[in-house]
Amino acid sequence: MGEDLDGRADQYALAATAYHLLSGRAVFEHSNPTIVISRHLNATPGRLADSHPALAFVDPVLQQGLAKDPAERYPSCTEFAKALRVAVTAAIEAGANPGKGVSSQSPTQHATVPPVLRAAAAQTQAAAAPRQGPAESAVAPAVSGHGEGMSKTLLGVVAGAVIVAAAAVATTVAVAVMSGASDGKNPETPQPATKTSSRPAPTATVTPTTIARPAQTPPPPFPSPAPTPAITVIDVAVSQGSAGVITRSGRTACQIMAADVGCEVEWEVATPLVYGSPATGVRIYANGQWEWAIGNMGNTSSFTTLNYGTKYRALGWTIEPSSAGTKFTNINTGHGIFVSTGGIDPF
Repeated sequence: MGEDLDGRADQYALAATAYHLLSGRAVFEHSNPTIVISRHLNATPGRLADSHPALAFVDPVLQQGLAKDPAERYPSCTEFAKALRVAVTAAIEAGANPGKGVSSQSPTQHATVPPVLRAAAAQTQAAAAPRQGPAESAVAPAVSGHGEGMSKTLLGVVAGAVIVAAAAVATTVAVAVMSGASDGKNPETPQPATKTSSRPAPTATVTPTTIARPAQTPPPPFPSPAPTPAITVIDVAVSQGSAGVITRSGRTACQIMAADVGCEVEWEVATPLVYGSPATGVRIYANGQWEWAIGNMGNTSSFTTLNYGTKYRALGWTIEPSSAGTKFTNINTGHGIFVSTGGIDPF
């Protein structure tokens, strides 16, 4: 199992075929094919002598051909066929000359020969009869009488041996032919070169056909991005160096100057104390510093009301109001503050 296959695997098959021909039954018989395969791999085949005592002389040859270990079989199928032929020849000679004594059977014991071998034996006798010479005719009476049963059996064995030997020889010849072909010993018969004409084949005139292509519909153009609305910047009116703005809610009012922005806010959160009172405002400087403050814008009627979405500018500061709060940024420094009633966020 798992080893490379060679001619000894074929030899096992030939030995099994010879066994079947001689005994009239397969080496292993069972209705379940799996069991048959298992026995071929593991079980020792029975001997012909158990069912056909007259064929005991063939057992050593068959047992070696049916050996489970390929190394214990004959080196080749040819050697197996030769060994079988030698055993059969020796048995025939022993049957013709009782003094040589190959078989220990009693003279009256007869072996049952399978129908196939009996037919083969009859054909062998018919084929051999015309070629018998005087010497062979003289030997025939010596095989009669008590040796007649053995002679018929041996004729059957001879027929079976011939069949097996022929199969072995055919296998050997086939392998030899295949090996020779693969080794390059039997080159293939060269094929006659195909005559080719030097005259060029006529070139077919191909008339170009114009295929009308379907009009391609250009893909729809990508929608143009919505234009970014321009931010309106409104300059806050400046009076006496300052500008006042107030949110729409009126809760944050701031005074813008160039240096800082101060806001008064109606806080919704607690603020720290400034001079003992809660801070009411906050101041952011252009440099980013800031402080809580006490704010009182007084009259804011002149202040510019800031509208959401509009950007304002005054004295170097930008003002960006929204519903969340108001962002003041110094244009020069980038510092500023976000102011709402909920707190502040300087930056």
